Amino acid sequence: MRNWRLRTKLIAVLFVPTLTALALGGLRVKADLDRAGEFRQTVSQVEFAQNVTSLVQELQKERTLAVARVAAGRQGAHADLDAQVGRVDQTVNEAQAAANRLDADADLKLRYALACSASARCGRSGPPPTTPTSRTSRCSPPTPRS
Repeated sequence: MRNWRLRTKLIAVLFVPTLTALALGGLRVKADLDRAGEFRQTVSQVEFAQNVTSLVQELQKERTLAVARVAAGRQGAHADLDAQVGRVDQTVNEAQAAANRLDADADLKLRYALACSASARCGRSGPPPTTPTSRTSRCSPPTPRS
């Protein structure tokens, strides 16, 4: 380094620390971006959990109305029960939409599909069924995000 010109020495002294700082800064930015992705996934999971909680509450309300109707000998109007079935259907659709927004691996998608196919409530749409046996399941696992 004794035989180097002053200009070459200055470039070397400035260039090496600058490259090091850029490399370390780039690694830090990449780590922060990875954490941001994880936080985004956590937000999606919390949103999904809130939708599932709402779904459970709506199902419990429907169950209560159905039991009250059966206990009354299936007499009288059943508009309240029909309205609640509609709210449950809407909540199921919202929960499925939240599930589709999740970044899920293949194992989670398989478990979701199996749980959905086992449930007579999942994915039901259209007018409320007249008998429990007319309920069908049309569930699909969350689609992968591109």
